[in-house]
Amino acid sequence: MDTIVRELIAISKEIVSSVKIKDDGDTVIVVGRYDDIKEFIPKLKSWKFRWDPGNKNWWIDSEKFGPQKRKLFESLINQEKAEASEEDRLQHLQSIMDLVSKMPKGTPYLTSKVLGTTLLVFGKTTYDNKTELSRNGGRWDAKNRAYAYDLFQIDKKNIDNLSNLIQSVSKSFEKYEQRKTTSPNSPTPSGRLASPAQIKFLNNLLYKVSRVQMFDSVSGRGSAKSERIENEIVDKGGVGSLSSKDASSYINYLKDLIDDEM
Repeated sequence: MDTIVRELIAISKEIVSSVKIKDDGDTVIVVGRYDDIKEFIPKLKSWKFRWDPGNKNWWIDSEKFGPQKRKLFESLINQEKAEASEEDRLQHLQSIMDLVSKMPKGTPYLTSKVLGTTLLVFGKTTYDNKTELSRNGGRWDAKNRAYAYDLFQIDKKNIDNLSNLIQSVSKSFEKYEQRKTTSPNSPTPSGRLASPAQIKFLNNLLYKVSRVQMFDSVSGRGSAKSERIENEIVDKGGVGSLSSKDASSYINYLKDLIDDEM
């Protein structure tokens, strides 16, 4: 673990020094990653720097940014770099990596992995959980189709919240996966079995109910009615073991329930 952390520290050195002052003809520009430069933005604005969205930098006419201001800004940048000492960053990253290694494995619905100095959280329910993922410091990474977290900036509380979210999503969808299989020891239903169309429609309704339960589990509200129906279906051997009559009854009940809860 210590070797991995030191490798990540080496990768991050360029990030630490990303804020730079450059001369471009009769213009002075300041460039750098947003996370690194954001604390300097008030100072840049007070000096009348202007934002260039096309080139993603701050600029000002050279004549308006004299040697004294330039020296002061360089000292602010260097002070920021000094405060982010390698040892402090190493200790922080070590503790964060320990927590990340203990995060739930997750499911295709929501899981995580480390890529370089970034923690990625992704899965089929990232959109459904975008508020919670963003609230804990995540930014959408379109390339990796995931919410990304800088391992040098994320804290223990964020990791705990993400772990709880991944775990709650996993539990919510365990029953959904269980319902898709038929128990060989399930009782034989009386009458005609549910048709393929009924099975497909009921599975879709149960999937929607699982989403409602997922949000309820995060908020702590719970959904006793839908959970009772799910348990009944599981006890009967899953959707594929239901009679046509029972399937119709559950479809009608769940349609009304979803309309009420969503």
